[in-house]
Amino acid sequence: MKIRMETKQIILETRTDEDVIEITLAMIDLQVPVLHEPRYTDLGYESCFLCGKDLQMRIIHRKIII
Repeated sequence: MKIRMETKQIILETRTDEDVIEITLAMIDLQVPVLHEPRYTDLGYESCFLCGKDLQMRIIHRKIII
């Protein structure tokens, strides 16, 4: 029997690239398991956390260009 993993995605828009790193460190402080280190994707910097046995949360940071 295979359990399906649900993914919730949050997209943050800010002016700096460092925010996703700060969020990742805050989640680690809260002892939320990190599935992978922040990495750059075509959508922006991304970090992924395990928020339960069948739920992962993906945070994508996009830089606002003004």
